[in-house]
Amino acid sequence: MTTELQKKILTNRYLKKTFKEIGKLCNTTPGNAYNIFNQTIISLQNDIKKGEEAEKLLDCMNFIYVDNTDYMVWKYPMRIDIPHLIFSESVVDTATRLFGDRYKIFTFKNLPTYGRRLRIEDLIVHTLKFDHTAAKAISERNRDFINKDYLEQRVKTESMEKDAMMVSLDIDYGFNLKATDVLRYKAFILNNNPSPARSVAL
Repeated sequence: MTTELQKKILTNRYLKKTFKEIGKLCNTTPGNAYNIFNQTIISLQNDIKKGEEAEKLLDCMNFIYVDNTDYMVWKYPMRIDIPHLIFSESVVDTATRLFGDRYKIFTFKNLPTYGRRLRIEDLIVHTLKFDHTAAKAISERNRDFINKDYLEQRVKTESMEKDAMMVSLDIDYGFNLKATDVLRYKAFILNNNPSPARSVAL
């Protein structure tokens, strides 16, 4: 009994030749042509099954998905070569084994939510891990949409105080961050508008 997949392949216009004709064309016997064809179908079925199992596992593991769209939405159209998946630290080894060949794997110490898209505050914290300029630009271009209390909480939870201070997010939003040996980017300090009463130690 043929499976739905076999029926679909057998009715494909490229496979309307008989196995005798295929065998002659491919310089093999009709029986061998059939065996190769059958093994190809089995391989396809196995690949489909593995793919479905991987998708189920991915759905069971809380994650956040990041691709170019996230950066376009928040006014910083930055190209990332392969999508990012952010998992909690507890499952990163499993996630890397399962999906590391198709996605770039990152972690949050605390995964506040999961699904297809990041909150802007989480996107800023995530981006701080690999591109300070991009994180600062997203912050600058979307001030009206940012919940500063939530952003401060996420910076502290993810232990990103030093990176946040390097791009002066603490000055921009009045965060109470503490970190030692912080070298602030001068351009980022000049681009923001701190309160006149607030001094900045360079």
